Amino acid sequence: MTALPPWIPQDVADALKEASAPGWQGRVEIHYNDGQPHEISATKRRKVKRPAAAPSAPKCPECERPMESRDYSNLFVCACGAKRTKTQMALRGVAV
Repeated sequence: MTALPPWIPQDVADALKEASAPGWQGRVEIHYNDGQPHEISATKRRKVKRPAAAPSAPKCPECERPMESRDYSNLFVCACGAKRTKTQMALRGVAV
């Protein structure tokens, strides 16, 4: 960031310099009262890492082959003819 104009108050300039750092994502809010900065809040955003996805194809309880999801992953069918709902799989302790 280039040099800030001298008419910007020092506390506002400090907040803007902090926000211009590489890798910083968020927002800086400056609340004015009677033409002067009254409150400055810098909010930095952080990304949340999600856990790894569960296995996409649970194993068939009868033949141990991967089951295929149907009906927006509410029903699982196997080539051997076995069918299980998402609730039935959860009752067996299989993460779907």
